[in-house]
Amino acid sequence: MLAFVRGEVRVIVDEAVSEEVLGALSVVDEVYGLSAKVERSDLSSFITKSMNRRRGQVDALELVRSVEGLVPEVGLLIVIVADDIYVNGFNFCFGLAYKRSAVVSTYRLRHQELNTYIARVSKEVSHELGHLLGLNHCVRRDCVMYFSNSVEDTDNKGFKPCDRCRALILS
Repeated sequence: MLAFVRGEVRVIVDEAVSEEVLGALSVVDEVYGLSAKVERSDLSSFITKSMNRRRGQVDALELVRSVEGLVPEVGLLIVIVADDIYVNGFNFCFGLAYKRSAVVSTYRLRHQELNTYIARVSKEVSHELGHLLGLNHCVRRDCVMYFSNSVEDTDNKGFKPCDRCRALILS
């Protein structure tokens, strides 16, 4: 499956993100059949550089661009941060994929029940990885590639791409 993706999916989890999030990263293998190299690191210098002080949020596009040098020579990169992120035109976003790297924020995904929190992070990691593999947003509400306008949208969608989206990856 996905034989055209060579190398690794490097996942860097910022030190400010709770340890429990590591359990959410199994979707890389379980959903896409790719191996993930997971590491914890202090990403504060990248976050600070991308911070919009007026908004009190991190500019997701600036953050993704600033970590481009961390992308494996052959492979993809996902960074997970605890800070609130946004893209121009939106009040916030859960994640953003750009070229071969993506960012996922846990800030708005938190929940008092650990299983709900882990499920939300898993879905957003799966969603952004889908973008890195070339998928666009999907109109099916149960597809992981459905655009989440709210955390409820994330709660209601699945962990995997629908059959149509899956076929696009495999074609």
